[in-house]
Amino acid sequence: MSPFLSLASTFTGNTFGGSTDYGTLENPGLTALDLISKGVTSNGYYYLKGTAGAADNTAKLFYCILDSSFDLGAGWAIIANHDGDKEPHDAHQARPTGNSGYVGYDNASGNGDVSAEPTAAVMLPNRSFSQNAGAIPFTKMVHAAYGNTNMGTIGSSNWLTVEAYYAGSFSSAQTIGNNATWYKTCNNSNITINSFNRKLVYSGAATLHFGVMNDQNGSNPKVNGSNAQTQNYPVFVGAHTGDPGSGSGATGTFSWCDSSSSVSSTNDPHGWDDFQDGSGMGDGWSVEGQGAGAFRGYPSYILIQ
Repeated sequence: MSPFLSLASTFTGNTFGGSTDYGTLENPGLTALDLISKGVTSNGYYYLKGTAGAADNTAKLFYCILDSSFDLGAGWAIIANHDGDKEPHDAHQARPTGNSGYVGYDNASGNGDVSAEPTAAVMLPNRSFSQNAGAIPFTKMVHAAYGNTNMGTIGSSNWLTVEAYYAGSFSSAQTIGNNATWYKTCNNSNITINSFNRKLVYSGAATLHFGVMNDQNGSNPKVNGSNAQTQNYPVFVGAHTGDPGSGSGATGTFSWCDSSSSVSSTNDPHGWDDFQDGSGMGDGWSVEGQGAGAFRGYPSYILIQ
């Protein structure tokens, strides 16, 4: 099925390839896993509203991966994407968010910051975007790097093949909410999903936190390390140790990119990399079976289940 079959409110009937019209604007699903439970198993754009009690008109559009052949299994919604082609501050600065002030996407030229809700036409690998996921419950969160071929079309050369990832799970359903900055501490850190052995390995890893954080000089939650001159805050950070909610801040941080302004053998300001060595990771990371610095500089996305 083509990922371009449907745009915004034109979804009708069997557009999504499932057994019903579930997941349309008129009949939104709850979560990606809920779509599967209703017999919808084709990857594509679906409207999700989060809970059964939510009004249908609050549903948001997400690209959902429902095919069980996906590296991480089925039932994922993509809530934010960074194309890895530019420094995040040069365009829309993607983040997992429920705050309407930070929802948006790159414009047609791939630059600028368009602060409007993204549609299927712009939620593609070649655009950085953030969809409003504040009401969507999840028990797993993943930050994953993917390939960068034919980025204007979704396929196995980009979103549908994971090159590397890190993940955490929660003992109860979580939501991001609408805070501008936030963090959540995983109950189970650095987990393997679907027996897929491409995890990020960091020697200093302890408890994994996911969040959007301020810099060292900001209020909690914050990052321990203040050398990110080329990146605007807040940015998405997975903190593999430290405490974002304490005075000391998060350490061992990983994000869309490194904060350095130049590409080298130890950093990349455009794609998949430790956030800044000043926060403690010190470039001491690798990918299972792939070695140190594997897939550095690749585009990456945030998925929830």
